[in-house]
Amino acid sequence: MDKPWIRNVKYASTRAGVLESVAQDETNPKICGYAGLACLRRLRKTSRNLAGLSFIQICLICVLSTCCCSNSRGIGFKVTGKISSFNYSSGKPIKTTNSWTFELEVFTNTYLYKVALQSGQVVIFGCNGQDSYCLIQDSDGKQRLKMPGYIGYVFNGTYPAWSYCSATALPWLAFCSGPQLISNQTNDFVNLPAPWLSSFAMLWAHLYKVRYLPLEHGFGLPTRLEYIIDPDKYESIRNGFYETVSKPKDRERDAVLLKLGAFRNVSDPEAIYHVDQTTNCSGIVLPLAFTFDRYTIHTTPSHSIVREPFNTFKGELTSIELIGSFNPLPSITDNTTNIQVSDYRFANEDNGVIFLSYFSANVGGWITNKSNVSLQTLYAKDVAKRKSVLSVNMPRSAVIGLLFVVTIIPMICFVKQGNKRPAADSDKL
Repeated sequence: MDKPWIRNVKYASTRAGVLESVAQDETNPKICGYAGLACLRRLRKTSRNLAGLSFIQICLICVLSTCCCSNSRGIGFKVTGKISSFNYSSGKPIKTTNSWTFELEVFTNTYLYKVALQSGQVVIFGCNGQDSYCLIQDSDGKQRLKMPGYIGYVFNGTYPAWSYCSATALPWLAFCSGPQLISNQTNDFVNLPAPWLSSFAMLWAHLYKVRYLPLEHGFGLPTRLEYIIDPDKYESIRNGFYETVSKPKDRERDAVLLKLGAFRNVSDPEAIYHVDQTTNCSGIVLPLAFTFDRYTIHTTPSHSIVREPFNTFKGELTSIELIGSFNPLPSITDNTTNIQVSDYRFANEDNGVIFLSYFSANVGGWITNKSNVSLQTLYAKDVAKRKSVLSVNMPRSAVIGLLFVVTIIPMICFVKQGNKRPAADSDKL
């Protein structure tokens, strides 16, 4: 699948000389050496006479190219693309197809990307290298509910925790996940939530261990991921140890575990992500096309277990360019001035705090530092308030459950409104 804009990017970046060393690993001397050789090759083709240069000049060229190579903070990339999906019935594809578009920027360990949903909503994710941010833009919902601003979320870590379906998680998985995958790899496996579930709200998103095969020269990005039920995590959740603030009823938990537990008897993964085609943009290899397949378990009349396709997502790039640094915190381009923020970095079940709520300015209003005096004051007040509530003769679990329901009302209002529209945006369990 030859794309003219890919050729143009390669040509432009090659003409840019040392830009060919974009985003290389400063700790990898082998890559730095390749960059120096590439620079010399371009010089040889241009001047056709290296002998006319002094030894010092040649060394300077090599040093400059190596420095540019090691300065991975200097250049990032921006891509746009589209994702489509279709479901299966009894193992056969259904003609109905959903589609989304995305726009994404990456600069070292920071990212900013937005996904346009079919409902008209735009979900914007950002990461400053330490915490993840999410902003939901829904003009119709804002007017209908008479809200003073849009809804924003903050979570610990670099994973887009608010993502609730494959369409909103796959751009991160394909183009932003490299640093996180490299940092938590153990042998051939990584710890990664299921992209078709909300990692902060649904505890079974953390049931999996993921077999990880990195993309060659992709700086940690995956070329293949296989999601497999982890027996240890399965038993941990069954025994009541959760990685989310939500605490489902035992009956609900057991029903889900029973359904997903069937995969423990199947050797094949429940879901597979794989790169179909790549492109080399100035030294960094990126997915040009990728596929994400999910499977379900079907029991035949003879009680044998059959693994069947459930749904498939396909993504492909429509443009790519080199960029410099950018502000990774989400903002809205319309005339909205306020964002209602729920900061989950302070979630603590012991003292009853699930999140801190505050209003911030649309641009530059996110409070990124957890030690900020305003946040710490708000946290202390929230702890005192929760203690007074818990002092009443009411079960702690009931209070936590009530508070959690309140936190997901915005999600229900904004996301589930798509149920009234012809096509749904979210996956089903």
